Amino acid sequence: MKQLLAASWSGAHNQVTKAGSIAWGNENLTLPEMIGRAIYVGLSLLGLVFLVYILIAGFKWMTAQGTEKQVTEAKDTIKNSIIGLIIVLLSFALTTFVMGQLGAVQNGTTPVATNVLTPSSDNGA
Repeated sequence: MKQLLAASWSGAHNQVTKAGSIAWGNENLTLPEMIGRAIYVGLSLLGLVFLVYILIAGFKWMTAQGTEKQVTEAKDTIKNSIIGLIIVLLSFALTTFVMGQLGAVQNGTTPVATNVLTPSSDNGA
């Protein structure tokens, strides 16, 4: 009985590991990489929510048949959806930048390349 349970546990563990490898693309991820990918997935889902809201608002506008209240609601939904999309895109850009900087710090490289001259004998200052 113990061997059967051990074999089934081993099989289940292998399947979960395989599923994780497929979902994340790599079994050996660092914590910042996992967090970055989770944020990326979340922001992608928010992009899909934006698309659904735009489609619903467009459908509402097309079926309004000139009813001013429904047209106004549809326009407001589209406006709010675009504002939400802008926020999601800015969040994605900020997340990409921050995770890149954390990765650079973790790897021991310079996070941000700067071209600022510093006083030294090399630049004549």
